[in-house]
Order: sequence, then C-alpha cells, then structure tokens
Amino acid sequence: MDKAKELGEAIIADGRFKNYEAAKEAHDKDEALQEKIMKFEAAREEVIAANTEEPRDDAKVKEISERLNALYDEITKNQTMTNFLSAKEAVESMVQEVYNLLTFYITGEEPNAGCGGDCAGCSGCH
Repeated sequence: MDKAKELGEAIIADGRFKNYEAAKEAHDKDEALQEKIMKFEAAREEVIAANTEEPRDDAKVKEISERLNALYDEITKNQTMTNFLSAKEAVESMVQEVYNLLTFYITGEEPNAGCGGDCAGCSGCH
C-alpha cells in the first residue's frame, strides 16, 4: 500500500498531470465555454425529446440538430477545450501505461492494449 501511495504521488507530481489540472481549471473557469456547453446539453435534450414526439416534426428536429452541430463545432474549436482534452488524453495515456506495466508484473503477460486482432504485422503478443 505504501508503494501504491508513492505511485499516486508520483503521478500527481508528473508534468502531464499538472498540465491537466491547469487545463481543467481554465476549462472550468471559462464562462463563455461553460455557457456553450450548457446550451449544447440543452439542445441535445431538445433533439432527444423532439425525436420521441408523436407525430415527429422533422423540420423541428432538423433545426435543433443544426443548432446542436453548430454548438459542437464552436466547443471543439475552442482553444481552452482543445487544451483540456489534449491534457486529459495525456493523463489517461499515462495511467494506461502504468496499468499495463502493473498488469505485466502481476500476470507476466504483455497486455493486449491496442490489439486489433490482425496478427499479420505483429511480432506476437503471447
């Protein structure tokens, strides 16, 4: 347990984690971005509701879907959001690497992370 605690402390001391924390804080404090995310979520709920209405109003669904797509584009092009997603991906990748290493030491086998099943170009996983 002491070693697990040390590992956790090492992870949060890593630059990738520190970058993630800073990016998350910027993400959470970006009021314009948060407003767009809330509008996106509301539009998503609207399109779900509009799709289940009887009779279905295709024009209404199309209008809401277009608004939803426009908001999605704005959100994904927002620099704060792209920084946050990139930092989050880096931390998730690091955690996966740690998990894979632990799995190797516990089982003696390389984890099949990313194995697509096509062994033609593979040097072997077993």
